[in-house]
Amino acid sequence: MTDISYKTHIRPFSNSFERISFTDAQIKKATQWALEMEEQKLKEQAWQRDSGSMIKRLVTGILGELALEQYLGMEFVDWSIGKTVDYEKPDLLALGVDIGVKSVEFSESPNNGIDKFPIILKQNTYSQIFTFYKPLQKTVFICGLAAPDILNTYQADALILSPALRAKGNKTAFYGFEQLLPPSSIPEYIQQSKK
Repeated sequence: MTDISYKTHIRPFSNSFERISFTDAQIKKATQWALEMEEQKLKEQAWQRDSGSMIKRLVTGILGELALEQYLGMEFVDWSIGKTVDYEKPDLLALGVDIGVKSVEFSESPNNGIDKFPIILKQNTYSQIFTFYKPLQKTVFICGLAAPDILNTYQADALILSPALRAKGNKTAFYGFEQLLPPSSIPEYIQQSKK
């Protein structure tokens, strides 16, 4: 899997990505929410063994959702604070669709020569929209949408950077960015997917 990198699997398709920039106030709001959510999650046993990057992951995730919300012009972000089990559902459920949002921080300098790819379940039953967050630019790039068949095909455990996460065996990394529906197709996909 060493031949899978941003250079080969992300950058060639980046012309179709949508760029959403954030203000300091928006990032501050996202960070404050992440701090409060971390406090709640640390009460749960599973999160007490976390690697310590929870805040970064929470901020990246909520900014990915906010970027999509801004792009679509539709509100769906859930700012509530609660138990993990209450949030194990598709992110766009409030819009009447089973679609999730997967966000990852863009590797400005790859870890050990490995770029960060989004983490997904090995068995997917609903679509996911992928975003990359570039903290130094205060920018999120909306990459596109993958249906379950694409999610379940273009995955590689070797791209998971965390040995502990890889060892759990239920998650993998997604690399099929050339297969994504572009952001411009997402509004129509949402309309067609409504329950």
